[in-house]
Amino acid sequence: MKDNNRYVCATSGELRVVLITNGLRPFTLKFHRLSGQPTGIVSWVGDSSVRWVDALAYVPPLARLYARLRGRQYASLAHFCRANGLRYACIRKTRVDTLKRILSRWQTDLVITSGCPLVPLQALEGVKQGGINLHPSLLPTYRGADPLPWQVVDQVKHVGVTVHRLSEQYDAGAILAQSRILRTRGKSRQQMSQQLEGDMGYTLLSGLTARLARGEKLAGREQPQRGPMPTARKLSVHQIGHFRQLNDLAAETVWDIIRFYNQCPPQWLEVSGWRKLVKWRPVGFKYVVGYDFIWISSQWRVKLSGPTIFLMHQTAIIELNAFAGLQESESLEFDESSQ
Repeated sequence: MKDNNRYVCATSGELRVVLITNGLRPFTLKFHRLSGQPTGIVSWVGDSSVRWVDALAYVPPLARLYARLRGRQYASLAHFCRANGLRYACIRKTRVDTLKRILSRWQTDLVITSGCPLVPLQALEGVKQGGINLHPSLLPTYRGADPLPWQVVDQVKHVGVTVHRLSEQYDAGAILAQSRILRTRGKSRQQMSQQLEGDMGYTLLSGLTARLARGEKLAGREQPQRGPMPTARKLSVHQIGHFRQLNDLAAETVWDIIRFYNQCPPQWLEVSGWRKLVKWRPVGFKYVVGYDFIWISSQWRVKLSGPTIFLMHQTAIIELNAFAGLQESESLEFDESSQ
């Protein structure tokens, strides 16, 4: 077996790259612009059936209509590939032999994975340059399937992306490149993912594939076998309240979490009737001093006003609304002038 710590391009200037992913992620939408020769995308999924929406790729008017109704540019991965001249395959994650056969048929030189189940190394035995993964954290911290919310909950100072070689374990392969940036407060999941994977990750991978296409060698820096913290498992908005008590969190942390999910964790609100049935969306954050509020805890109070909830901290107030738009917004108020 070849040394997976080094990748050597056999044919200078030609690098056939295949992306293995699961969905229209921010990096996926830039894959066709990558250095080298982007060849195709494999949707590596747990479900054995091909989604009906994939079939829309073969009827462009319907695909464009569906995408427009969903507020997207593309209806599905299949639609994206067809629109950008890429090959496409949807493979169940248990069909390792099928994946290996597809990669061989496409004459793959390099595999990039992003946001998909672990790809077994035996599927890459015929791939000249092996496989690398794009992970939205500064490894070895926050290994796992869902690192973004944990970094928000833990209020890390810096966030970043890592490109590392694939290994038998999740996110444990040798690190090839990293990029970091100060974390900006109040970003949604979509905005954070776009910044880390779509922008920083694309820049890292463009540089690496360009070097490989020139015939350069890439040496990796080995990671410790065990990460410094528990695996970053999936974390939904409904799980936050079970292990992060509102009374223990600063106002800025609460706003970060609500903005990340574009919804307030239900366990943080003591409401009844119809108010328990809706998703309370973030509207604004402001440093103020308030009074005449109903207590939630020793630090937080709440004021109900029709479709609006004012979540009051000792130092700040967060406004939530039941009918705020579901789409991502860059214009949500965050007033720090009195801090």
